[in-house]
Amino acid sequence: MEQHLSDITRVIQLSVAPAFLLVAMGTLINILAARLARIVDRRRVVQERLCTLTDEAAAEQRQEMRHLIRRGNLIYFAILCAVLGALLVCLVVAGGVSGGAAVGRVGPGRRRPVRAGDGGDGGCLESVPVRGLPGRLGGHS
Repeated sequence: MEQHLSDITRVIQLSVAPAFLLVAMGTLINILAARLARIVDRRRVVQERLCTLTDEAAAEQRQEMRHLIRRGNLIYFAILCAVLGALLVCLVVAGGVSGGAAVGRVGPGRRRPVRAGDGGDGGCLESVPVRGLPGRLGGHS
């Protein structure tokens, strides 16, 4: 019973860390989206001014427009990287969950899947006794 509780505690610990990481990445994406909205608003203002200015002042506005376009592109790239990072965290969590469910925990009263033989059996999985364990699984020491 105590082993069972420690297993549950371990699973909860391993599942909480990625959850906090995903929340942090979501917050980062939200902040980046707000920055991108401010850049778009500023570009609209600069674009409206650009039509009414003389050549000298228009050159300054064009320079600012180039800076805003570069900042927008960098923000787009940062959002892309954050989303990809969040997807990779989700894949790691899914791999950990599916890997843990497929292999299971090796211990008393349990069997572990292994590759059957090295001869041409197609490498299919079969359940074999765990060596060195007493009881009904034992048999080999």
